[in-house]
Amino acid sequence: MRREVLARLASTGKALSVAIVALDRESGAHIVDVNPAFSRLTGHPRDVVVGAALASLDGPEIDAATFAARARAIEAGSAWQEAVPTRLANGSIRYLMWAFLPLEDAVLAILQPMPDDTDEVRQAERDPTVGLLNQVALTRRLQRMVVQAEAGEAAYPVVLAIQFDQLAALSGLDVAEGLGLFMAEHGKRLTAAVGFESLAFVAPDRFLAVASDIERIGLIRDNLQVPVTIGGVRHYTSATIGMALFPIDGGSAETLVRSAVLAATDSQRRGASGRLVPFQQDTADRFARAGALERSLGRVDGRQLLTLSYRPLIRLADGSVAGAAAIAGWQDPTIGAVAMDELLPIADKAGMLATVGAWTIEAAAREFAAAPDVEGKLLSIAVGGKQLAEAARPRLLAATAEATMQHSVGRGQMVFSLPAAMLSHPDVLATLYSLRTLGAGIAVHGLGGVDTDFAVLAEAPVDHLILAPTLVHALAETWRAEAVARHLIALARDLDITVQASGIDTADERDRLVGLGVDLGTGALFGAGGTAAAVLAGRPRP
Repeated sequence: MRREVLARLASTGKALSVAIVALDRESGAHIVDVNPAFSRLTGHPRDVVVGAALASLDGPEIDAATFAARARAIEAGSAWQEAVPTRLANGSIRYLMWAFLPLEDAVLAILQPMPDDTDEVRQAERDPTVGLLNQVALTRRLQRMVVQAEAGEAAYPVVLAIQFDQLAALSGLDVAEGLGLFMAEHGKRLTAAVGFESLAFVAPDRFLAVASDIERIGLIRDNLQVPVTIGGVRHYTSATIGMALFPIDGGSAETLVRSAVLAATDSQRRGASGRLVPFQQDTADRFARAGALERSLGRVDGRQLLTLSYRPLIRLADGSVAGAAAIAGWQDPTIGAVAMDELLPIADKAGMLATVGAWTIEAAAREFAAAPDVEGKLLSIAVGGKQLAEAARPRLLAATAEATMQHSVGRGQMVFSLPAAMLSHPDVLATLYSLRTLGAGIAVHGLGGVDTDFAVLAEAPVDHLILAPTLVHALAETWRAEAVARHLIALARDLDITVQASGIDTADERDRLVGLGVDLGTGALFGAGGTAAAVLAGRPRP
């Protein structure tokens, strides 16, 4: 009988323009009936929503406080009114004013659209942190652009997900206040590039923007490269920009936003940060693969999935084997072979980076020690910046100590290779000195790049300087490359640092490096690599 009464109550509003929803309190706020004005307002047909839970109409942006207050009002049978993000039939989100009229064991909800110039709408549309639009508001505007584009009345929109890289690493910024100021400043610059109506602040490290031409995208990239000054200190960072184009990457606002965010997140996860990354149709497949790898990392037998191969480290003067460089991989039982470049960003996200690094060191030291005639030979292991940070330091030092003591790897034989940019971090320097104390050597590559300069060598404990493949390949093409290499080598000699070259592909490159006085080298010229025993014995796999 109660359902019949509720249906009748809803039907009394058939001729009204105001939308009415009849709810049954005892069934957990399920919809009993709606009037035609509700379907006109939301697009939901009556036969689709009747019987559904009220929460099925909520947009994902509904906050916990609003949700809880509404539930209490329904349970207590009390009046309630609030602007709620409501999902329309086309998938878009619109803020509607919901007013509850309590009845015995029932609730009548009256819905009304909100004028765009009300204080309630302005408050609901803006993020309080930086004062910009939130995702709901921008998505609603984007949907209007999509409709106009489909009708040929406007240009096709381009959605950009601007995700900053490693904000937590910004030196000296308080996590709450400092990062808020940093993002607020970038919000102002991005607003100048695309306009207030086309920009939203949607996460602590992410903006969404809508652009209609390539010039706007260029302005965004230019603004991101300018440092932000807070408290007299300049802060630099990079951002990865995921890009989705209408209609090829999505025919609705929600799909375009999801595609742009997916493109940026996938690129960061793979370690390809700081770029403009178009959405690709296989991005979702890569995400599924990444999820499978993350589950593999959590297995108890994950250590057994780690694989190691080695490439020879050659003394260029006489061609003898000076050591082996370990190359880690992952043999997943369902996905197959996975390179470390793909695995490490996923391990980082899963909180397993220190564990994978420790596994690699322990396994490489064990296989190196088991090989014949390793006295005086080097074992090179690449480590990333996050493996050297303070949080991961205990695991790295423990693995190094175990390798040197349990497997009898001699002092200076195990050499950790890392980006030179990490030498400017004080906590990383402390880790490097500790590794030196434990008997490990330190090799750096990328010295003189954008993020570092030669002054770091005055304090950092560096034993090996590695010349990049790009410099090695350029030696035969320009005298400038040879001049740079010659001066780098002279600097290393003055500091008693051994010089290595990587990426040596031809005999001509080897000969030029020998003439410059480079000590060691790796590359395709010296074979494809193999097991530690085979490489150290001078029998690399052909």
